[in-house]
Amino acid sequence: KLQPAQIEELQTRLQQYTPANLFGPTAATADGQFWTVEDLQRATEQWYGVCYQSRTSYYSLFECCDFSRQRPAKGYKSRSEAKIAEFEEQLEKN
Repeated sequence: KLQPAQIEELQTRLQQYTPANLFGPTAATADGQFWTVEDLQRATEQWYGVCYQSRTSYYSLFECCDFSRQRPAKGYKSRSEAKIAEFEEQLEKN
């Protein structure tokens, strides 16, 4: 639905702004630093009046804009290996 010139403009905008810049606390993720399909959907509708029916279309749009798809890590980022080792040590002592 978007024309090639619009896709180029979208690519520039996606690199220039974060979802937090555009949507504030209503961005799809807590910190709003990374683009999600939901954020891209809102942005394309806001900027161009275009809404795709399929998530796959948004994945393709991300690819056209040179964005790679990242899956969330399975572990907690705040997880401290040192604290885990200390905890396990305490368990063994008890």
